[in-house]
Amino acid sequence: MSDDKRYQVFVSSTYLDLVEERKEVMQALLELDCIPAGMELFQAADEDQWSLIKRVIDDCDYYMVIIGGRYGSLGPDGISYTEMEYRYALEIGKPIVAFLHQKPDELAAKKTEVNADGAERLEAFRELCQQRVVKYWDGPQSLGSVVSRSIVRLIKDRPAIGWIRGSAVASDDANREIVQLRKKIDELEGLLQTRATSKPENTDNLLQIGDMLPVSAIAGMENLRQSYRTDYTTFNFSLPFELLFKKVGPKLLEEVPEATLKAAVDHACRETLVPEILEIPEYQGRTIETVKSSEDSFQKMKVQLIALGLIVKGDKKRTVSDKNVYWKLTPFGETQTMKMIAMRKGVEN
Repeated sequence: MSDDKRYQVFVSSTYLDLVEERKEVMQALLELDCIPAGMELFQAADEDQWSLIKRVIDDCDYYMVIIGGRYGSLGPDGISYTEMEYRYALEIGKPIVAFLHQKPDELAAKKTEVNADGAERLEAFRELCQQRVVKYWDGPQSLGSVVSRSIVRLIKDRPAIGWIRGSAVASDDANREIVQLRKKIDELEGLLQTRATSKPENTDNLLQIGDMLPVSAIAGMENLRQSYRTDYTTFNFSLPFELLFKKVGPKLLEEVPEATLKAAVDHACRETLVPEILEIPEYQGRTIETVKSSEDSFQKMKVQLIALGLIVKGDKKRTVSDKNVYWKLTPFGETQTMKMIAMRKGVEN
């Protein structure tokens, strides 16, 4: 971090079940020269206390929430103070990063909700956080590490006003102008972040989740007379878009070469096409060795994923000799993947 500027970070969480985790987070923030702030250490029991919490959030540069296995004590509106703080930070456009326990079902009983209502509220809160890009952790040490990396990235992507020594301040007029400009930048960047994780406009008329894609694929089957030979046949069929994205999404959480994207598409084609082929009398009993989407269909599916704002070309710098095209999920694609793939309580995953 900068030697002459400190950023204040509001740390929101339940307390008793996350004592060790909070120690790691506080240590991580202090090592980054950040100023931790968290009003959940106080008893937010009345309206005046809640007003104080909001003022502290207003004064902070960044907001982070840690979610383990507890929902927390309820406020007057029937939602926890932790969720109230999150919703307020969201409302005022504060840069937010959420840290969710990766395996809440494996937490000790004393660190989880004891009644069904609390568990249901916690799950709903997790889903609210997952509408934006979130990070996951599975222990105090891993949380400290992921917080360090995330805050460094957040400060780089969304620089805030921060705090500096009085001796380093220029004039009052200059400071007021800087504050106004920073506020405007924060508003615009907040709008950009919201749009980045939202469905693109004018895409309702495009085939998407819930629709079937017309696809052509080539299946390689064992020759019944000469088993060492493979017969290739082209099939036209309908591929569920949801299945396509379930195969593609997890593969593109990090940048991957186009060959990996193609393999994920082919996997979806195989799952759909093989059962259909085996129902055709002339192909029953045949061993289906390979299923590959046609080049034309692959390019069309790739364009569809781009048009829906789900994937984009990678932008990492690579060696001159690397001629591969790389792909990754957009923030909206990440959000859709988490919604579709993340395991939920009370349902078969």
